[in-house]
Amino acid sequence: MTKFRSLLFREIKLNKKTNIMMIILLIVMSGFYTVGIYAVKNDSESNGMAESMVLILLSVLSVLCSMPGIMQNESFKKDINVNWLRYSYTLPVTLKERAIVQVVNKNAVTIISMVLGLFFTVVYCHIADMSFSAIYVTIYAIVYACGLIASMFSDLFLLNARSIDEFQKRQQHFGLISLFICIAFVV
Repeated sequence: MTKFRSLLFREIKLNKKTNIMMIILLIVMSGFYTVGIYAVKNDSESNGMAESMVLILLSVLSVLCSMPGIMQNESFKKDINVNWLRYSYTLPVTLKERAIVQVVNKNAVTIISMVLGLFFTVVYCHIADMSFSAIYVTIYAIVYACGLIASMFSDLFLLNARSIDEFQKRQQHFGLISLFICIAFVV
């Protein structure tokens, strides 16, 4: 248990800057969205536009909330740079334990951002005089599941890299593949 806890603290420390920046981005974007909804709601010419704006912003915010889990590659890049990855193979830490710690860390950060996003959704609904519905939680759950799947494929594709150059090439290839998949779904 102490081995797991120490690995988890290591992951949290290595990803602290990325996690804080994503939470700040989420709060700032939500603040802008709140001001926008409030301005549209108080405009006399926009009949019912606040409700549709809430739904659009909800989908954007849910995708933004799922991003911290996908963008958790900072620790792996730092491990490659300082050769900790090679050193870790000599430790009594198994590959399975390291993978579990990464999954727990990604899920914890994503769940925290999703809860924060749901809080802002409640605020949006209150400003727009809409009732909070279970469909909003469903949207967040679907986006969360898609984020987990994308994170799994990202890890599967990226975590086999052994040098920073190889990691960057794999990251570019994964980005292009993801872009083509998104274009295929849209078309």
